[in-house]
Amino acid sequence: MANTTFSPGEEAQLAQTIEMFEVITESQPHDYQSLEILKEAYSKLSREKDVVKTSKRIAEAYVQMGQLSSAILEYETILQRNPEDPDVRLALKQRQYQVRAAVRDAASRKVGSSYAFLDIPDFNRRGISLSSLTLSLPAGAAVVPAVRPEWNEFAPGTWFSSVAKFSG
Repeated sequence: MANTTFSPGEEAQLAQTIEMFEVITESQPHDYQSLEILKEAYSKLSREKDVVKTSKRIAEAYVQMGQLSSAILEYETILQRNPEDPDVRLALKQRQYQVRAAVRDAASRKVGSSYAFLDIPDFNRRGISLSSLTLSLPAGAAVVPAVRPEWNEFAPGTWFSSVAKFSG
């Protein structure tokens, strides 16, 4: 973990690194690479509170960039240090959704599975909007001709996939 046997010169250099990267991350709060360097410097000086605070900033930067899996990993790293951290528990509760599906072919008995992480927005936040919604049918699926051009109708029993993008 942290090495506490630094010479005064090494400690001064770490303090200078911290000062420089605090300025950088203040002006660029989603620069996760600079935040990682800052976290490492805090860790070397055993500044645990600052390590956790910076880890939370890194996780939020990942969220803002849409890298949910990386954010979840960062949050889980924080929980290893502090398993009851209420901020992290709340962040994971709001974001950590995983959908899993498994199927088995009856004839061949082969099994397949898939999973995906979903980012579910906080619908209680003001300003949330739906920016796109895409519906698609499997190849060869029958479509009922539209009576009105702005409407699409699907034959009963038709399966389709959907993708929605929320922002807020």
